[in-house]
Amino acid sequence: MANWLLGPVKSWINDHSQSINDFELKPDQIAALVQCVDDGKLSFSTASTKLFHLLLENPTMEPAVLAEQNNLIQQSDSSELEPVIDAVLEQLADKVTAYKKGKKGLLALFVGEVMKRTKGKADPKKTNEIILEKLK
Repeated sequence: MANWLLGPVKSWINDHSQSINDFELKPDQIAALVQCVDDGKLSFSTASTKLFHLLLENPTMEPAVLAEQNNLIQQSDSSELEPVIDAVLEQLADKVTAYKKGKKGLLALFVGEVMKRTKGKADPKKTNEIILEKLK
């Protein structure tokens, strides 16, 4: 919660020359927003850059509902992620070989490519786990 208050909330207040008393979102809405991230439904990045602003435009809506309506929920289902991961690893076969020879920094490349192909909706933690399994 502190990260949200010192990050996105404070930035919005400063950018709009407002005080915390003028902030439209209620504490329970911010708590629900934080809960979406804690539950793994959204990354902090998506929640803070997209959902937070949508919530400010629609202050009466629940964050989870708004995230669902705007197709922001992360993909964390292995059956949805594995075909994308398989395609990335197949396309980057030379990088897979380099990874297996010790270039462990390439893991970020694989995760980044999956994120691109899913338009940022892949759960990065789950994606990382699946890629590491497949690279063993």
